[in-house]
Parts: sequence; structure tokens; C-alpha cells
Amino acid sequence: MKAGPGLRKPGLYARAQGVEYELLSIKGRWVLMSHSPAPGFTKLKTEKNATARYVHEITPDAQIDTYRLSYDGTYRGVDVQVYPQADTLMVVAKDPSSRALGFENFDRDQWMKFFPLNDPQLRFTATRTPVVAPWRRP
Repeated sequence: MKAGPGLRKPGLYARAQGVEYELLSIKGRWVLMSHSPAPGFTKLKTEKNATARYVHEITPDAQIDTYRLSYDGTYRGVDVQVYPQADTLMVVAKDPSSRALGFENFDRDQWMKFFPLNDPQLRFTATRTPVVAPWRRP
């Protein structure tokens, strides 16, 4: 899933050689993923008409800064989490009062609503929280 203009999807990322890459586990090995060719990356085999992806396998001793990307904010005074989609924002609230704002039942104790990318009442910021590199966890 690609996120809207300038927004990456929430999840794990790593910074290598000054560039941020998505961090994925593929068949039990950790890789950096890019949508465009980069030095040291190989093209991942994809299905016909699929978006090309390039990966760089991470060695167990790699010293790479890793973090979790999330988007937190508010909509009309209600705390929300934001999940960028291709051309919209999926917004999730844990506050039951969000139902009065048009949010629909999403999961137990969570409500969801889709918003355009430029909704003026939705305010959010990106947070990069450092995490232990997953390939280094015991």
C-alpha cells in the first residue's frame, strides 16, 4: 500500500545511508524495501502488473537505526490515529463520542471514518519512535 502524497504507511522503517526505507520480514529474513532501484538492492519477483519492489537483505550484525512510524492527531477534539491510503486517510478513534462525528464501528472499542487528504479539521503529526532492530531481539 502506498500512502498519499508525502505520507508513508505506518509501520517499521530504517535509515540506511541517509535514506529511509520500509523494513519488512520476508520469509524469515529482514530486508529494506524500496519502490525504486537503489545501490545494493535487488528487484523482487512480482506478479504480472504488480508495482516493482527492490530489497536489500539485512545481515544479523547490521547497525541500522530502526523506528516505528505512526500518525497521531485530533479531529474536532477527539484523539485519533491516522492511516494514509492511496488517496484518502483512514482515521481511527477509541473515543465513543466519535460516533456523533460520523465514525462507524471498526473494531471492539474503535471507530473509523475515511477523510480526504486535505480535511481542514483533521490535524495530525508523524511520530518516529526508535525501536530495537527486530533482527537483534532475543
